[in-house]
Amino acid sequence: MIKYLIPFFSSFILSVSIIPFIIRFSRRYGYIAEPKEDRWHKKPTALLGGVGIFISFIIPALIFIPLDKLTIGILLCATSIFALGLYDDIREVKPYVKFIFQVILTIIIILFGIKIKIIPFVYIAIPLTVFWIVGITNALNILDNMDGLSCGISFVASICIFIYAIQNSLHLVALLSSILSGTTLGFLI
Repeated sequence: MIKYLIPFFSSFILSVSIIPFIIRFSRRYGYIAEPKEDRWHKKPTALLGGVGIFISFIIPALIFIPLDKLTIGILLCATSIFALGLYDDIREVKPYVKFIFQVILTIIIILFGIKIKIIPFVYIAIPLTVFWIVGITNALNILDNMDGLSCGISFVASICIFIYAIQNSLHLVALLSSILSGTTLGFLI
């Protein structure tokens, strides 16, 4: 269990440490979301919180997760999705362009070996994998209209995935979810 606690606390401490700096940077340079009808926040909110989440996730991931074809694919695609989201926050990308990029990145991650394996038929598993990854990505993005909602749901989901991974001896999944839960908990604080 200690092999999961150290990555958890590393990402947690990193998140708690850098988020205040990112918030100040966002406010100083005008990267803020003003209150709008489709948003729940009542005061200007820093847009670059995702940068802190990404940094707090990727650094411990690179330290604690052994790199192989599978993990390199996961981290490269996660980095690409992050970059797309950051660009969208700064410049606003049209929804269909985001969707196309998300589908392409999901196909790339499938080429690295990630796919839903509960269905033995590849011609069903691959489209289902694309649907799942793109769907979850957009679901969390849609929930990002209230301070802490996406992050809170990500924290709860990563804890649940961690418990499932421990019970089923899925070491890589347990490591990734422990890092993500530390990152998101730190962000929530």
